[in-house]
Amino acid sequence: MSNIGASKEPPAPAQTEPDCLRCRHFYITWESSHPYGCRLMGFVSRQKPSREVFREDGSHCLAFEARAPRPEKQPARACGVVNTRA
Repeated sequence: MSNIGASKEPPAPAQTEPDCLRCRHFYITWESSHPYGCRLMGFVSRQKPSREVFREDGSHCLAFEARAPRPEKQPARACGVVNTRA
């Protein structure tokens, strides 16, 4: 069976701006003048890093990697104290 029309090219970059808040490289800095940062690219800025990349490069950020999902919280357990007043 042949794969007619199947291409081995990488997928095209996203046409929309990636959400930095969902990227594993994004972080919030302690600098009020430059509150956002990208660990992978090594810079901080006043705007979200993906906007800075688009402004400088003209294309959307290709370094976006989704964060791993947070584990579900376990219900609180009793700390060994037993209620004997029943």
